[in-house]
Amino acid sequence: MFDIIGLRKTYQRGNQEIEVLNNISISIAKGEYIVIMGESGSGKTTLLHILAGLLKPTSGQVLLHHQDLYQLSDRKISKLRNEKIGMIFQEFYLAEDLSVLQNVLFPKYVRTKWKISDEKKGREILEEVGLEENADTICRYLSGGQKQRVAIARALINNPDIILADEPTANLDRKTGREILDLLHILHKKKNVTVVLVTHESNSIHADRTFELKNGKLMSKAFNL
Repeated sequence: MFDIIGLRKTYQRGNQEIEVLNNISISIAKGEYIVIMGESGSGKTTLLHILAGLLKPTSGQVLLHHQDLYQLSDRKISKLRNEKIGMIFQEFYLAEDLSVLQNVLFPKYVRTKWKISDEKKGREILEEVGLEENADTICRYLSGGQKQRVAIARALINNPDIILADEPTANLDRKTGREILDLLHILHKKKNVTVVLVTHESNSIHADRTFELKNGKLMSKAFNL
């Protein structure tokens, strides 16, 4: 489903070339739950943004369903990302003055005209994440955990093939973070959606495979967290 081949990313700092990702190759199958660990600054977010079509690699390929993302136009990448990829960030990136339901339906507004069936689906997804009673609540009145649940629901609204989660518990307390990880695991099993989650923590996370990103290299861990 996702094939990353010889991925490199470098930045120029004055006369010095800084290598963030060094020849990373990995294949991710449909329905897998992948965890990528690494310290802050190790390049985890850079890798995730490249997988999402948000940041062009220096070299290498990112294939989604055998289609090379970076051979597409920016418009086609945006369309594919909207239809096939759901993203969850450590910052919630919600429109604070809009309702929970409006935030969840935002990817629908981008893709096509709003339909009654979209609202029905949005409310169904909010029920799955435990926020059905908050559908009409303005987002600025929610707790951090509730906002992350809204972000998860938004990521699911277009039935994506893959969820990319960038430190989704970083701005939450430990208990709430644990609840969010458990929710992601439940939704992964229920919907058979592929999940790639990056984190700097070593909390217990259910995963099919676990990797560590260190010195630009992606190394397989011999155990699941």
